[in-house]
Amino acid sequence: MDPYCNQYNLDVSQVGFLFDGRFVQAKQTPHEDGKAIFVCIFVCIDRSTQLKTLVKAYCDHHSVDLNSVTFWFDGNQLQGDHSHAEQLHMNDGDEIDVIFYDPNAYVKLKVSLNFKGKIENEYFSNVRRSNQLKNLMDDYCRRYWLDIDGVAFLFNGCLLRAEQTPDELQLVNGDEIDVVFYDQLARMKLKVKCQVGFEGLFRINRSTRLKMLMDVYCRRYCFDFNEDAFLFNGRLIEADQTPDELKWF
Repeated sequence: MDPYCNQYNLDVSQVGFLFDGRFVQAKQTPHEDGKAIFVCIFVCIDRSTQLKTLVKAYCDHHSVDLNSVTFWFDGNQLQGDHSHAEQLHMNDGDEIDVIFYDPNAYVKLKVSLNFKGKIENEYFSNVRRSNQLKNLMDDYCRRYWLDIDGVAFLFNGCLLRAEQTPDELQLVNGDEIDVVFYDQLARMKLKVKCQVGFEGLFRINRSTRLKMLMDVYCRRYCFDFNEDAFLFNGRLIEADQTPDELKWF
């Protein structure tokens, strides 16, 4: 109310604000009583300007906490730091929706495509902590034209399932989710290092038993296979196990 009155030189004590025919009180919030209050403003920006400028200007103009709102265009959440009007094919008169939410009920996640070690298509999203990750996965694949059946979503190297939730995974703001193509997962690179420092790098199929890797490592450094033990995260690895069985990614 104050920014509106200041803009048009009005005395806030002499005017009334109504929504749906009812007076709106200054102490009310946009979602109080289950009602949403819609405030529209029109802005002109350069097509190459990052939308974070628009987002900040909107929040400053309406005295809104940047961390309590999300901005949406054509069904997709805007990424202010990375998107601009030209990239999103915006035209004159297009509308951006602003949605208020409780920050404590959401977690901000970063999703990016990891293709042959190169990070691409970074995407930031506020996800409700109790919601399944399926919507996030679907949105990411739709946004970047990916076949959802051809990619895997990983967190800290572990495969994520669509039915899992941020609460279940104990995700926090700023956590990063990697997207990889399934054919990248067919083979993996492993580093083997002994206590005295001998180090070896190996590429093996995920379905290959680790005995082959252990044999090659022991022969390379003249170790007796029967007298050595291989550990991962402090746990003994058996020769007949595979990376798939151990859920290595």
